[in-house]
Amino acid sequence: MRLAANGAPEDRYWAYNGLISVYNTEYRWDDAAEAAKNSLALRPGAFVPNFFLTRISATAQREEAALAAAKTALATKRDSDISAQSWATMRLEIQCWHARLQGDLLRSMEFCNQARLMPNVVAIRPESMEINLLNAAGLHDAAALQAALAEFKANSDPKFAADFAVFGPWNELNMGHWSAPLIGAASAGEIGGRRILLAINGSFANTNLLRPPIALATARSGNLKTAHAIIDRTPLDCSLCLRTRGKIDAIEKNWSGAVYWFETAVRNAPTTPFPYMDWAQMLLDRGDFDAAIAKFKLANQKGPHFADPLEGWGEALIAKNQSHLALAKFAEAEKYAPNWGRLHLKWGEALAYAGKRDEAAKQFVRAAQLDLAPSEKTELARHP
Repeated sequence: MRLAANGAPEDRYWAYNGLISVYNTEYRWDDAAEAAKNSLALRPGAFVPNFFLTRISATAQREEAALAAAKTALATKRDSDISAQSWATMRLEIQCWHARLQGDLLRSMEFCNQARLMPNVVAIRPESMEINLLNAAGLHDAAALQAALAEFKANSDPKFAADFAVFGPWNELNMGHWSAPLIGAASAGEIGGRRILLAINGSFANTNLLRPPIALATARSGNLKTAHAIIDRTPLDCSLCLRTRGKIDAIEKNWSGAVYWFETAVRNAPTTPFPYMDWAQMLLDRGDFDAAIAKFKLANQKGPHFADPLEGWGEALIAKNQSHLALAKFAEAEKYAPNWGRLHLKWGEALAYAGKRDEAAKQFVRAAQLDLAPSEKTELARHP
C-alpha cells in the first residue's frame, strides 16, 4: 500500500496490480476496480490491469464492465515486462471470459481447457476450471458438469475445500434441478464456504454468484417469500442478480415487476445477450409469442453462438403453429449446445408436428439419453 502511494511510477504501477489481485481474492471488488483504475492511469491501455479488471468484473457479475475490459485486453499488445508465456497464459483466460460473456460457451470451454494446461500464472488453473463449471451448466450438459466438477476437485488446491462444498449442488441448481435437498445443500455450502474462507484469509465467498441460483431454486420450489429475502440482499450492479430478480417476479406472475428488472438488467449490460434472453423467456412463459421472438432476436444478435435464444425462438414458433420454421432454429442451437435434453425434446416435437415422424423419433431417443427435468420427462413419455 505504501509503495502504491509513494513509490516511483513503475513501482506504483506494479504495486497497484498486486493490490488488484489481493482485493479480488478477498471479493473487495470496488477496491480492486479502483486499484485497476489507478494502475491504468499510470500506464493507459496496459494489458495486466485490463486482465485483472476482466476477472474482477466477471467475478462480481458486472458483465458489461467485464466484456469491455476483455475486449480492451485482447486488443492490447504484451507488456514488455511480462514474459511471452505469462502473457499467452493470461490471454487464454481473457479469451475464455470474452467468449463466455457473449454466450459462446463451447468456445469458452475450449479456451479454458487450454488455459488450465498452461503454467499456473496468477491462479489461472483453478480460475479456468471454475469458469468451465459455469460453462457446463450453461450448456445444460449434465455429463460435462460432472466431469468438470471431478476435475476441479482432483486438481484444485486443498484450501479451496470451501468451494467443493458449494459448486456441486450450486451448479446443479444452475442446470435447473430445483429439488429441496439441492437448495439446502447449496445454501449450507454458501454459509459454510463463507466461514471457511473467512478463517483462511479474512474474505467472504462470492455471494453475487452463489445467491441468485439459490434464490431462483427457492422460488421454483414455491417459497417466494424466502426467495425474495435471499435475492434482495444482492447488489444492484450485479447483472446476474438483476436478472434473477426479474425471473422471481415472473414466477409469481408479477409481470410489471419482472419487466422493471429486465429493463434494468438491459441498461446494466446492454451488449451482452443474457438480459434479453431472460426477458424473452418471461414473455414466452406469459404467452406473448411475438414479443418473445423480438427479444430472442436481440439476444441472438448480441450472442450469435448462444444456444438458449435460438431454442427459445424455436419454442415460440411452435406455439405460433409454425413448427416448420422452428426446425432451423433447433438445428442451429444444437451447434452451440449439442447435449441439451430439452432442445432435442422440442426439436422432436417440431418434427412430429411437421409430419416427419422418423426424424422426430430420433430426436426423442436423443433427448431420453440426456438430462431432463421431471416435467420434460413427462412430456417425453407422451411421445411414442
